[in-house]
Amino acid sequence: FEAFRRIADLADNKTNLPESLHGRTFHGIFGPYSFDHNGDLQGVAHEIMIIHKGVPLRYEGNGS
Repeated sequence: FEAFRRIADLADNKTNLPESLHGRTFHGIFGPYSFDHNGDLQGVAHEIMIIHKGVPLRYEGNGS
């Protein structure tokens, strides 16, 4: 979503998109995140959850 905001800003500021994203920390519903020099998302961790008896639990894989 932040990338779309930066693209909209480009029309006004004539800023390079990668430069406008790199080195900045953004705050969203998943907490703080940023983009590295390749444009890859950093700081957002994904977890696998399972529902056990109606309760969400973090999946602790056993490697099998």
